[in-house]
Amino acid sequence: MENKTGNLSESSSDIRKKKQQFKYRDLVQHASGVGSGAVWRKPKLKAQHLALAVYLTSDLAHEAEG
Repeated sequence: MENKTGNLSESSSDIRKKKQQFKYRDLVQHASGVGSGAVWRKPKLKAQHLALAVYLTSDLAHEAEG
């Protein structure tokens, strides 16, 4: 895709796809860390991350085995 200066650049959808490719272990570590983290974090944010960590460790772990 060309931008206004004529240079080739990646489309925004390609950039978003690249940003969302995380290693499984890193994602679980992040989610569990935020979920059990600092007091100043909002409860909703902590709950969302904790739920993601539980999902990744329980539901997806079984799929990886089978």
